[in-house]
Amino acid sequence: MELAIIGTSAIMTTFLAAVKQCDDIHLKAVYSRSLDKARAFSQRYGAELAFDDLQAMADCPEIDAVYIASPNSAHCGQALTCLRAGKAVLCEKTMGANAWEAREMFDTAHKQGVLLMEAVRSLYDPGFLAIKELLPKLGAIHQVQFSMCQYSSRYDKYKAGEILNIFKTSCAAGALTDIGVYCVEPLVALFGRPEKIQASAIILEKARIDGAGVILADYPGMTAVVTYSKMTDSQAPCEILGEKGTLSIDSIHTPRNLTLRYLDGRTETIQPVSDGTGGVGPANMPTNMIYEIQTFSQYYKEGVIRCANEDTTLLSLELMDEVRAQAGIHFPMDRRIAE
Repeated sequence: MELAIIGTSAIMTTFLAAVKQCDDIHLKAVYSRSLDKARAFSQRYGAELAFDDLQAMADCPEIDAVYIASPNSAHCGQALTCLRAGKAVLCEKTMGANAWEAREMFDTAHKQGVLLMEAVRSLYDPGFLAIKELLPKLGAIHQVQFSMCQYSSRYDKYKAGEILNIFKTSCAAGALTDIGVYCVEPLVALFGRPEKIQASAIILEKARIDGAGVILADYPGMTAVVTYSKMTDSQAPCEILGEKGTLSIDSIHTPRNLTLRYLDGRTETIQPVSDGTGGVGPANMPTNMIYEIQTFSQYYKEGVIRCANEDTTLLSLELMDEVRAQAGIHFPMDRRIAE
């Protein structure tokens, strides 16, 4: 696979470190709005081509697929350009600014007969697959507690008066779409659509966007609590509580240590990835991207055009759209829904 990338942010360093471990993927091109930046990034990572014209990149016959890691607000337009040119697309979460955009993106991919996949790395991680396999051992499940709270240096800059992209509604950003999604998508992937949700968020007044929030989701016989924040830090494990036992998860976005405690006192400990990292990337970055890349590559080789987690992507964005509506968070892209 000859791959082009859109975006030159820090996440791309981890992504390309993972790509190096995949013998069947070759970095061919880099796109940036700045040609100088695209050329510099290309030289740094050994890509042969650099573009500042998105359509020209999409039309390039030497490119098979595109990885998009630009701000969320740009995902839909960039993906549509690439899909209509026949390129497979791996798009960072959240795939669209809202469910309406994601649906348009999937519809276009199906019409063109090309692959579109959201890059939610946790859903392809061996740890998450182990969680799915362990659920029957818990018996009837009645409570779920998923949390991701990581204090952000960009919040310090916000407090100092600088509003970066991650706290801009124009970028379809905020705590929910940046890290809350890592709780929402596993919840939906494991348990489906909730019957009802209640949401509350801490709004950063200068940006009119969320810095933290809580979601209470009701299912038949089960409640789920999702907590996320870029304003505080937490080391508390996530839990799934059933009538026969409780499953503790060290980190829902990078599950490395799972502990199953039965009511009778027995305990099982599972470590799905032996090295504890996923094996790629700088030590201070999430390191399980290789699994989503391998899945995308396999889909591409097999000619798959409907990825297994397509429904999860759409349902998760629908849920997050409702969360934002309840919290009073509106993106400029939401206007298209009413048109």
